[in-house]
Amino acid sequence: MSLSSGSFQLMFGYFSIISAFLVMSYFVADKLSTAHSYILLVLFTLSSAFFIINFYALNLDLDNLYIEMITKKDQGVYELEWFGGNPIWVPQVLTLLQTLIGLSGYVCSVAFFIFQRQKRLPQG
Repeated sequence: MSLSSGSFQLMFGYFSIISAFLVMSYFVADKLSTAHSYILLVLFTLSSAFFIINFYALNLDLDNLYIEMITKKDQGVYELEWFGGNPIWVPQVLTLLQTLIGLSGYVCSVAFFIFQRQKRLPQG
């Protein structure tokens, strides 16, 4: 498995978990007991943390590899004139954006769960 395909697998796996959590939130958030809700949120938090940390770690490795290749190209070690059209900061910003997207997906999913739970539970 290449690094780039691993990154895509992580991303689609994470979005699958978020999608399943959102569908579950819509249909059963109001039917869960408080204890079950806490268990579900802890499991979702752990799985989200696993994916988000892996996003960051994998992309950080790819960023470091890109920097190394650009450095070697500039030193004349590799004859890759076509390589390195993007400045070094571009993949670093993309890593930050992907991590922020993962975090915001988690936060918004939990907020939706809480909203659905409060919306449908009897007031009082």
